[in-house]
Order: sequence, then structure tokens, then C-alpha cells
Amino acid sequence: MTTTPWTIWRRAARKRRTILAPPSRRIVKLYSSRRKALSISVCVIGSAASLMLGGCGTGAGNSQSSTALPTTLSSAFDPCISIPGDVLESVKLQPEGRPIPARVGGAGEQYKGCEFRTREDADPDRGPDVHIQVTNMTMSYYEANFRPGRQFRAFRIDGRDVATAGEQGGTYCSMLIGLRSGGVKLSTTTSKNDSCQVLTDVATAVIPHIPQDA
Repeated sequence: MTTTPWTIWRRAARKRRTILAPPSRRIVKLYSSRRKALSISVCVIGSAASLMLGGCGTGAGNSQSSTALPTTLSSAFDPCISIPGDVLESVKLQPEGRPIPARVGGAGEQYKGCEFRTREDADPDRGPDVHIQVTNMTMSYYEANFRPGRQFRAFRIDGRDVATAGEQGGTYCSMLIGLRSGGVKLSTTTSKNDSCQVLTDVATAVIPHIPQDA
């Protein structure tokens, strides 16, 4: 059995049947410092009598929460069939859309829609096409992931929340039109024209044909 300052004090107290002052903290500290067999950490919160068990240490750390995306695409609007041909022609797009294979992108992003080629009589600087796709991206997700490093602008068209994210130079732009679940994503590349303005013109023509409850 190991003899400690506390053990010596207790034995002396029993023999003398009197109250002895306990060994000083300095003695105990000096003694304890010589013993490196065990190290115990105790977290004390509030008064000395209040101990929080299991609250010591660094823990698992704070995990950053990410915006959860809907797992399905909205079926209320189909860009390939829901936009009248004359509406597409009014913004210099051919009315026959080419289906874009449905795909899943990073972080569970989903896309499904059509590519609409630019009409031959349109300004050649307008760009070759506009992609219009239903997506499960929400407005908050779009802003969090497409704002950094881009020229980001949020506004409203005909009561709908929309946002554009343009690259420096203005030749590439994407846009999200907010839906109750997910959104409609537009994208285009132009040679000289302001690509975000091109998408704004297209969205202004298309949004009235998106069901109000979508």
C-alpha cells in the first residue's frame, strides 16, 4: 500500500484523538507532481460543488450543416412542353427543344429539361442556346453555392424570386427561378452580350407560364 501525505495525517489523527490540520495543498501538489502514473481532468462549472460529468475534452467538434435538397423534381412544370412556341420565338429561341439527359450533379443536385437553340435571325452575339431545366436546387442552396466568386443578383420577376450568378466578363450566366420545391435553372453563354440580361429576358417571358402553385 502506497503511503501518501493524507495517509500519514489520518494515522496521526487517530493516535492523538485530536484535530490536526490537513497537509497543505503545496505538500500534496509536490507529492502528486512526483507521481506521473495517472492524470485526471475535472471540469468545474459554477461553484466547487457543481461538476459536469462528461463535459471535459474537445468533444467531436461542431459539424457544419448543409442545406438539404429535395429528393425529387417538381412535376408542376416541364420546360420541354410547358412553354408555348410563340413565347420562345419572342425571345429569339427555336420552339423545338432538345431534351437534355436527366442527371445528378454534386451534392445530390438533379436536373431535367431542354436545350433551346437560338434562332438563325437572332443577333449572333446572343449565344448559341439557352438551357432551361427543372432542378431540385432551392434558392438558399443556389445562393450559398453560386454566389461566391460570381456577380450575384437576387430580385423578383412577376412575383417569383429569381437570382442570377454571372462570371466575370459577363459571357456566362446561370439563373434560378424559385419554385415551392426546387426551381427552374436557366443558363447560357454569349460572345459579347450580357448573358444575365439574356436570361432575364427569357425568364420574363417564361415565368407567366409556370403554374402559380408550382
